[in-house]
Amino acid sequence: MLEHLCRKWRLSPRITKSEIVQTAFKAILTAEEHEARETFRYKGAAIFGPHVNKEELVNLYEPKAWDMRLNSVPVGTGAVGSDPAPYHCTRED
Repeated sequence: MLEHLCRKWRLSPRITKSEIVQTAFKAILTAEEHEARETFRYKGAAIFGPHVNKEELVNLYEPKAWDMRLNSVPVGTGAVGSDPAPYHCTRED
């Protein structure tokens, strides 16, 4: 059995046995995803690494500079620079 050091999983004093099992399963999934993010490399860089300062990511964010959806090509059309509208979602709060 492997031991992972990870985030805290808060449990209610009224938690059911089923919820304990589900939370344990979620903890395992989260630990495995964390390991995958640490070890996955693209061109030698851990681009999905979990240990990235999120404030620095905000500082780097310029959607028009790197957002691939803005230059997406609908499958089967072969058209470059096609209207990206079908790929954009809107949300009303």
